Amino acid sequence: MLNRKKSKGQSLVEYALVLAVVAVLCVPALQGLSTQINSTINTKIIPALQ
Repeated sequence: MLNRKKSKGQSLVEYALVLAVVAVLCVPALQGLSTQINSTINTKIIPALQ
């Protein structure tokens, strides 16, 4: 029973580490996309609405 609790705790830590890595990788990707989205909005969408 002790091994099962230890294993469950380890898997929880592993999931947390994977989540942290994914978050760290997503931030720069989203920053790059935000620049492209702003450019598209300013050059195509806003002029089309005017």
